[in-house]
Amino acid sequence: MAESQLDVKTAAFWLSEAWGEDIPQSHVRMRKNWLFVRYPNYIDDKQSLNDPTWDGYGYRQIRKGWEDEVDIIRAPMPSADHPGMVASTDLWAEPFYDIKYQNSPFIPHNHKRVHKVIEELNEEWEVTA
Repeated sequence: MAESQLDVKTAAFWLSEAWGEDIPQSHVRMRKNWLFVRYPNYIDDKQSLNDPTWDGYGYRQIRKGWEDEVDIIRAPMPSADHPGMVASTDLWAEPFYDIKYQNSPFIPHNHKRVHKVIEELNEEWEVTA
């Protein structure tokens, strides 16, 4: 299978496993051989320490919008032998780069900016598409 045949469901599952947290498919976009991941911004709920129903450690987290930047990760290859799995030596899915949200594929019809970002990434990392 070619790298371009990786689906968003498998990519989100791989990221969730590598990062140790649930990454919804809606937070992932795939372009060429790169994954773009948008991450919510969380703040500490200082009041949660006084809440008798809060049984967690530290503060509860409140989602407050989105991060200003989008992480970019090299997409793994789908496994030819095991559908729904990937063949990758990247256990951590470490982001290669991050970009401003305005240059990401999360904005509809943003093809020119995304294409420019991908060209720069491929050139910098000497990736053949």
